[in-house]
Amino acid sequence: MIYLIIGWRILHVVTTGQACPNLPCDVVFDPEEWQAAWTEIPHKPPPQTPKLGHHRRLWRLLRQKK
Repeated sequence: MIYLIIGWRILHVVTTGQACPNLPCDVVFDPEEWQAAWTEIPHKPPPQTPKLGHHRRLWRLLRQKK
């Protein structure tokens, strides 16, 4: 059951990011979630919420990093 929920959330993020890349990423992620992604790269989190399209690219970079 947990995999179903995780899969649904991933699908939701991908389809929302493709349809509306200019939405702020806090529409999908909590502030703690999108700020945690920025701690994994050598940059400080931006002062304002980044766009969802930019945040999806960040997750793609983190996935390639591993």
